[in-house]
Amino acid sequence: MSQRYGVIVKFIVSADSPEEAEEFVDSMGEKAAASFSLSEASYEGIEDIEEEEEVEEE
Repeated sequence: MSQRYGVIVKFIVSADSPEEAEEFVDSMGEKAAASFSLSEASYEGIEDIEEEEEVEEE
């Protein structure tokens, strides 16, 4: 019997608003899950959106 695992993945996307970022990532998750059979993967949605701090390049 195969086990199911919940995996947390972090995406960093550029967007004008949290809503736009959510829409973009939702689309990616749905497309990724659709590329597998229903028994292999499912997309459960976004739990949280955080604004990333800018990282200065030297």
